[in-house]
Amino acid sequence: MLDRIEKKLNELTVSKQRKRTDTYSELVFFNKDLKKWDRALTGILGPPMKSKWKKPDENLSVITRNFGGIRVGQTLYYKEFEECKIIAMIWPWKDKTHTTLKLSMLKG
Repeated sequence: MLDRIEKKLNELTVSKQRKRTDTYSELVFFNKDLKKWDRALTGILGPPMKSKWKKPDENLSVITRNFGGIRVGQTLYYKEFEECKIIAMIWPWKDKTHTTLKLSMLKG
């Protein structure tokens, strides 16, 4: 499933691929491309479950805990597919130049 999602995101510019397994992908992109990434992720996963300025509820904190959690200033996408659940977390850096995308496939 991550392969299919990454293939759809392939046209976007990645600064660095940090980590990749069968169920997890972490990459860095430039903030100047943030709107493109948001549009692409919305097209695949639907609108964000938690927008950048919204405070996460306890359920979202539990879902994201194993991946560093989710805070105000970060965006969370979530979609249930037939075979798995996908979360995508957008974490802007303090340098205001880079953003990390954490993409994870959850079973069950």
